[in-house]
Amino acid sequence: MPATTPAVCTIGLAWHGPFSLGAGTGNTVWCAPESDRCGLYLWAIPTTRGLLIHRVVTSDRPFWRRLHDELEAYSRGEYPIHRATSLAKGRRDPLHRGEFGSPECRALQQQHFRNRLPKLKSEMQRTLALLALYLAPLDTDPRIGQRIQAAIANRVRSAGNRASALLETRGPPGDRLPEEVPIQVVSCGCGSVVGMPGEFEA
Repeated sequence: MPATTPAVCTIGLAWHGPFSLGAGTGNTVWCAPESDRCGLYLWAIPTTRGLLIHRVVTSDRPFWRRLHDELEAYSRGEYPIHRATSLAKGRRDPLHRGEFGSPECRALQQQHFRNRLPKLKSEMQRTLALLALYLAPLDTDPRIGQRIQAAIANRVRSAGNRASALLETRGPPGDRLPEEVPIQVVSCGCGSVVGMPGEFEA
């Protein structure tokens, strides 16, 4: 018998941060008390156009473990790599588009990545140094996290190009299915992020 989604009416989403990835900064994500929790997190980038969301991610594993795996994949060229100076100006400027498509296509992309590794590695380091990370612990069914992730991405896109200029999304579709009960989400602690909704439906 398939699992059913709990009939949740309202969920509070409290964001903590911003955190950095670097050691010795005094506010590193690896030492944050919330890093042992599961839930949602944001990669946000301070730009001349405001603090913009680059990625919104849901994790059913502790944040520190999910981030570690994500950074490993990033360092292997599985994710898009942009010119850091362009990101800081609020513009996407891909130097490497990541891996996608057929196995043959992925092999070519991986070869392209290896051929340009010194240049790309430098840009990756600059991008990671820019990041402001926000964590929102969420103790609920992983499907709820997927729906909230999708709803945030949809809201940021609908807020216009200023908010969504850097947004990238990966992972399974999370939009609410017809048979799923609507969820009202009340989000706080992330008000400086452009386009981040305070209250929304998932």
